[in-house]
Amino acid sequence: MTKSENISAVILAAGTSGRMKKNKTELMFDNKRTFFEKIASEYINFGCKEIIAVLNEESYNSLLKVISEIPSEIRIVINKHP
Repeated sequence: MTKSENISAVILAAGTSGRMKKNKTELMFDNKRTFFEKIASEYINFGCKEIIAVLNEESYNSLLKVISEIPSEIRIVINKHP
């Protein structure tokens, strides 16, 4: 089996969230965390060396409102044409 430090992950959240009526980065998993935070923390706890989050500009701005800081393992990529 491959060691987790050799694995990267991609979180795709650049869509318009038309069905959900709010940005994907704002959807709550529980009373304390968003789905984005839950997914990212699972990848971090697994030991992924790099997590690439693909967001649109609105989702990125929303993300900055709901989390205090972006973990260093996460690299944000803005998709300007989702």
